[in-house]
Amino acid sequence: MNRTRIILLIFAALALLILGTTIYNVSNFQFAECENEVVQTALAPSGEVKAVLFERQCGSEIRTSAHISILAADLDLPNEFGNAIAIQDEPGQVIAGMRWLSDSELEVAITTEELVNQRKEYPQDVEVTLVRVGQ
Repeated sequence: MNRTRIILLIFAALALLILGTTIYNVSNFQFAECENEVVQTALAPSGEVKAVLFERQCGSEIRTSAHISILAADLDLPNEFGNAIAIQDEPGQVIAGMRWLSDSELEVAITTEELVNQRKEYPQDVEVTLVRVGQ
């Protein structure tokens, strides 16, 4: 009985170790191989905020995506998803341009009918408006 308990404890400990290692590897995999490449940066009229259009590539098997992040002008683009907009395609294919209408309004011209992941609330109190344009 005592020997059986020890064997069960060893197996349970090994199972927890394997499970923990697997969860750690899976959770870190998503960002480990992703790279952001800046395509365009547009500074708001005040110069305090910027919109950054970038291409995000996560490994060779995953399709490139276009993202826009709104950041304080002095911040570098983090290696994360865009905090304002994400579209599953190359930036040049789906985003025709972006321009500031004021310090709190950014207009983004898109050329796609695909699903656009757009936030309801934006950083820096900026409102983002999507305008569909012909290709």
